[in-house]
Amino acid sequence: MGDRECRDLEKCFKRTPNKKDATENAENNNATFRKCLDYRAAFDQDHGDRDCAEVAATTVAKMTLDSEPSTASCLPQCDDVYHSISQVNGMINRMDLSTMKKRCIDLNLHPMGKREAVKRRLKEYYKETMLVEAGLIDPRENRNVDVFVVIDFEATCEERNPADYKHEIIEFPAVLVSSTSGEIVDIFHEYCRPVINPVLSEFCRSLTGIEQSTVDAADVFEKVHQRFIHWMFAKHELGLSKTYSIVTDGPFDMGRFLFLQCTHLGMEFPHYGNCWVNIRKSFANYYKGDFYAKSQTTSARLPGLNAMLTLVGLEFEGQPHSGLDDAKNIARVLLRLIADRAFVRVNEKIIIKDSKSNATCECGEADSPKLRSVAAVPRRESELWFKKQKELVKRHQSQKKR
Repeated sequence: MGDRECRDLEKCFKRTPNKKDATENAENNNATFRKCLDYRAAFDQDHGDRDCAEVAATTVAKMTLDSEPSTASCLPQCDDVYHSISQVNGMINRMDLSTMKKRCIDLNLHPMGKREAVKRRLKEYYKETMLVEAGLIDPRENRNVDVFVVIDFEATCEERNPADYKHEIIEFPAVLVSSTSGEIVDIFHEYCRPVINPVLSEFCRSLTGIEQSTVDAADVFEKVHQRFIHWMFAKHELGLSKTYSIVTDGPFDMGRFLFLQCTHLGMEFPHYGNCWVNIRKSFANYYKGDFYAKSQTTSARLPGLNAMLTLVGLEFEGQPHSGLDDAKNIARVLLRLIADRAFVRVNEKIIIKDSKSNATCECGEADSPKLRSVAAVPRRESELWFKKQKELVKRHQSQKKR
């Protein structure tokens, strides 16, 4: 793909309505634009992240059927914008990797990564820019929660764990990531002393790099967890002044290690872990690379941490299976998703049948036969959860002003 098609792409981009005209149309036809946005949002909920050509066709079709006479004047503009986006997508699909990377450099975008990642990055950049210029989205709106808490536990283990092995958390790292600044803003990190299996196996020490003396000098999980709760809610006011969600690399941190730890201690499963982002699912769904599995329900078929890093042009930093180093690298993948304009939503939740627990859910089958405590979170349920969080934060902020 040469300079000619790059110029064609640029021309197609310039054919979108200019900002001044879009502002005038939005002022004169606010209700009409709102209806267009509502149709687009409804389509996104039903169909996820399909190409903009499908969005355009559905938007125009629905508006044609449902619109009042005053809506008709908006149809050409909506049609033109989404048609232009569709054309840009087609041009990007035909580009080779080197051309796409050159285009990223020209646009001051991150150029590294494999073809699927770079292609998605370009598509989302043009889509967002063109919709903003058309007055169809607000560039100041953050689709994601304000902050993400990346957790990657390390736990006691044997080389071959018996079916009834009682895992205990021995390393508790959490990395706080801001979706607005695109940076790591704080880190919580402590070790925990195991009680059921106080002596670490040789395999566990070799795998995690955690020495026996380290856990012997640490506090038990309950005390460490209390300090983590203070870090989240007292220090950073998560859920009060900021919306947040937990992020893990797979379902096991919440669905196995934290779930088992709470079971051993007879403590309620903490409410912050009721639902979380399995970043493997978010990543595979967004970039749809060669690793993308037809069935997203088996975590083993989703991309691992190293595969995700490689696809976006990064390398693992630190020691593998160190909880803190793993959490930092998961945060790096998360930041790349955010920079590439992904909507990172909660997609898994805990299933606890104990009626005394505040995490009780009524759901279908678990995501994995080995994790009956975990189920998928549908998109609509995820967006309702996010909406409730924003309402709680808004209510808290208004109370503080009084």
